[in-house]
Amino acid sequence: MPATNVPFEPDELDAINRAAQASGKSARQYIKDAALSAALGRQEAFLSAALTVGEHTREAFQLQFSETEEQRALRAAEAAAAREVHDEDEGRTAA
Repeated sequence: MPATNVPFEPDELDAINRAAQASGKSARQYIKDAALSAALGRQEAFLSAALTVGEHTREAFQLQFSETEEQRALRAAEAAAAREVHDEDEGRTAA
């Protein structure tokens, strides 16, 4: 298994050893747990932020491109008016 050596100042190593002992772990396991917690915590924070941004983007997209009943009625009226104008133009062209 790959390993790494991390140098600590004597007072830092004493603090780690005391904290590890208080938690019932070896210094090695204590350091490993802390490193993994920090690394995975950043990954989880990034994923959480990405999901939050995605949700806000989805909501904004829906608000931007959703239409109300009134907007649908106006669009239908515009389409009917356009058909009427088109039909009138067709009638003039045929005459």
